[in-house]
Amino acid sequence: MSARWHIITGSTGAGKSTFARELAERVGGVRFSIDEWMTALYWMDSPEKKDFAWAMERIARCEEQIAAVAISLAAIGVDAVLDLGFTLREHREG
Repeated sequence: MSARWHIITGSTGAGKSTFARELAERVGGVRFSIDEWMTALYWMDSPEKKDFAWAMERIARCEEQIAAVAISLAAIGVDAVLDLGFTLREHREG
């Protein structure tokens, strides 16, 4: 079994999440949206004043868990659609 990771990139508001939903359905894959993970797990606890470092630390935690699950899915032949935002330059270059 061969699985793929589909990496979705683009500007804010460009339609990445909509495309990722459609792609996951088309390929029978599992979609991972960093916006949904952050909303479910962290945004309700965010500091009143915007704190980039606070957010990036939690995004990194989500990305680590998403990667672990995506690796498990690949082992059983299931595609992963990664709608992760790729905010940092090293994310886009890696």
